[in-house]
Amino acid sequence: MLLAIGVVDVFTFADSDLWGHIRFGQAILNAGHLIRYDPYSYSAPGHLWRNHEWLSEVIFALAYNSAGVFGLELLKLFCSAAMILFLVLALSETQSLGAIRAGVVMLTAPAISSQMMIRPQMFTFMLLAVLTWLLARDNYRRTSELWIAVPMMALWANFHGGFIAGLGALGIYASVASMQAILAGRDWRRAANLSLVAIGGVLATLINPYGIGGWYAVGHALANPLTRTVINDWKPLTTAIAGLWKTYIPAAVIFVYAISFLMALAVSIYLAPEGNDRALIAIAVVYSLAALVSMRNLPLAVIVTSVPFCRHLGLAWQAYVVKGGRAARRAAARENLGAPAAGQPTVFGRQYMSQLFATAVAILLLVEYLFTPALESIAPNPCGAVSFMKQHHLHGNVLSIYNWGEYLIWHLGPDSKVFIDGRYDTVYPAEVINDYFVLEEGAPGAARVLKGYKHEFAIAPPETNTWQVISNSTDWKLIYRDDDAGLFAHRDFAIPGPTTPITGSAPPDIFP
Repeated sequence: MLLAIGVVDVFTFADSDLWGHIRFGQAILNAGHLIRYDPYSYSAPGHLWRNHEWLSEVIFALAYNSAGVFGLELLKLFCSAAMILFLVLALSETQSLGAIRAGVVMLTAPAISSQMMIRPQMFTFMLLAVLTWLLARDNYRRTSELWIAVPMMALWANFHGGFIAGLGALGIYASVASMQAILAGRDWRRAANLSLVAIGGVLATLINPYGIGGWYAVGHALANPLTRTVINDWKPLTTAIAGLWKTYIPAAVIFVYAISFLMALAVSIYLAPEGNDRALIAIAVVYSLAALVSMRNLPLAVIVTSVPFCRHLGLAWQAYVVKGGRAARRAAARENLGAPAAGQPTVFGRQYMSQLFATAVAILLLVEYLFTPALESIAPNPCGAVSFMKQHHLHGNVLSIYNWGEYLIWHLGPDSKVFIDGRYDTVYPAEVINDYFVLEEGAPGAARVLKGYKHEFAIAPPETNTWQVISNSTDWKLIYRDDDAGLFAHRDFAIPGPTTPITGSAPPDIFP
């Protein structure tokens, strides 16, 4: 367990939205209430903001205000440890051998680690593991604890939009298990209980500051066709792997490995088809397909797949190894070998040493992670351009790429506003989002977008469509540049200084 937690928790990068999540949580704490209308943008000032991640952001802010980066690392460690703990409890319900359960836990850890970052989604991973445990107990032991999922869904709906994943798993399980109960023995009572839990879970998600509006925010993101084409997390898995193979091979390898994990379920079911868990298999199949549609669903698929995989792998072991007589032959062979020679470790000794080694590795991973004083950014940010603006006391409306919006809110707000940021369609109307992508792609109409809003500064990566559109306009002057970004000023915004742009080097790209 310790080693699995260490593997899940090993990535120490800061996601591009982390700056925003903490700042938004701090704003709620300072105000004493939710911020319902956007104060950070100039493209949609005062627009309704359905912040369905508000509770995660408040917890992030509390952790950061109390203990800085160390507090954030402890929070992530808690979520990672809780997720692994409940996954272990769920696997224990399969009654498979301990070695098989341990192997499955260790197989799941790398597949989840790449997306286990300090983001609200880590609460979804943790709560999905809890729900998986509840479903496993109900499936294999018919316990009466599934009702716990109802208040859990209310909490989940305030943590992250991934509560939809929890409702999906609960709904699939209730539907398939109810149908089985009715067809097998006309057990209408079980079907009714499962249906009530599923309906209660749906109603519980309405207990949030926005009511049905929380559903609207998540549903709109899922239905928006732009989401799955322009945001990396939402792209199809095959597309994401192809892109990562060109830019960051280790992440691509992890995704390919995770797909192999999902495919292993099919092999285990083929070897041992009868596991009395059709409802859990149905969830695993649906979520595996969802992972192919969108990369961000991959850890969810791995979590829900682990239980039926462990169950059928254990049954296959019993059928092909234990009952096949191989285990008995191996036991006899061990007896014939006699006692171990002097100095040779016993089975207990080897087991003890392997556990000691795993624990040592886990502790090294966790200690190295927990005492990292700063988090390296997962992608380049405009550190140099922002430093230049601070040094020269430059403030105003800043046009930038989507991924940099919340970084700018943290460093330049409240005196400067942004055009767009990672809150996406929880804040920005469709016309603003469409205009942004017209500019980013350099499509016809990009010049219109450049003139249609009150941009005063612009920060763009070199050699991108946005850079080219701004450079081709006589209304803009490049005043600073480095390898990561260039800072432009509009001609109506008088900037004293040299006529040629200053070339600098960006400072370390770390959080905070």
